[in-house]
Amino acid sequence: AEFTSNSPVVLGSPAVFTNQTVGTAPMDYFWDFGDGLGTSTQSDPEYTYLAAGTFTVTLVASFCLGSDSISHPVMVLPQGCISLTQVAIVGPTEGEPGTYTFTTTYEPAGATLPITYTWDNGDSSASSVRTLGVGTYTLTVTATNCAGVPVTDSHTLVIEEPAVCTDVTGVDLALMTTGTLYAGTPVQFLADILPDGAAKPYSYTVDYGDGSPVVPASSDDDPLTLDHTFVATGTYTVEIAAWNCGMLEPVTDTLTLTVYEPGTCLGLTGIAIVGPAEGGPGTYTFTTTYEPADATLPITYTWDNGDSSASSVRTLEVGTYTLTVTATNCAGVPVTDSHTITIGAPRFYLYLPLIIKGQ
Repeated sequence: AEFTSNSPVVLGSPAVFTNQTVGTAPMDYFWDFGDGLGTSTQSDPEYTYLAAGTFTVTLVASFCLGSDSISHPVMVLPQGCISLTQVAIVGPTEGEPGTYTFTTTYEPAGATLPITYTWDNGDSSASSVRTLGVGTYTLTVTATNCAGVPVTDSHTLVIEEPAVCTDVTGVDLALMTTGTLYAGTPVQFLADILPDGAAKPYSYTVDYGDGSPVVPASSDDDPLTLDHTFVATGTYTVEIAAWNCGMLEPVTDTLTLTVYEPGTCLGLTGIAIVGPAEGGPGTYTFTTTYEPADATLPITYTWDNGDSSASSVRTLEVGTYTLTVTATNCAGVPVTDSHTITIGAPRFYLYLPLIIKGQ
């Protein structure tokens, strides 16, 4: 004998029973609906209870060789009682030692209140506060309401030792935009956070010295790229401050720059060739630096050998060479530098075997 039902049902709605008995026909059936009132001999009866509660329904199936019986509970809910179908624990799945609050949600959202909660640690509200050390924890909660049908959920949390936090020890602020800086034109900076292994994200502020807001921010970028547009001409001191790991004092770096009116031409005051002063026969690359660093670009270069870029490549044999370069920009005032390099004959070494005579 076997059967199923549409339990739970709301008071006033029929309980519907589906007979699943296996056997040779013909069969007789007797149903006892467990309320002391209702019985039936139908195969698949329906029955409307007169009161709410949980009732034990028994089916007896009989045929010529004997009989078998089976019983199942049927829940009849009070009118207006919407049963819980699910409860879920909401909270982190990992963290460091400390105190955590876990909350719950339930379904359906219109389930009849109040709801009774039972947590594995004895808490009895919709949330549970736990103080946890290192380890793996599984929390459980069971919820019921007027329907009396319990729903349960479990939640696992892994607590690990806190990671070691490496403090920021320094920050190097560099100006990346070359040439003359003009009002209304973006200027780019680069901030290198030290050491490279400093814990991230770190926090930082940038004061551009022009009255723009200084707003704390955070980033994982290293180096950090910054862009700012100065709306007025003037000389500004830019300061960056960086910190992490609960540092009480940030580390800082500053640089000073001058912003000019658009169209201003800042002339060159010097040019210098950078390269070795001596060496052996071979190929050498000589580069240049110019002053001031914010001289207006572009710069035109003229080398004694006809090269026209900021560097010159020379293949040199034994002898003494004097290189010259002239540079000009929009100001039209040329600046020149010379550089001497002496190329000597290569040295040759003769290595003789060391012979040790035995005694």
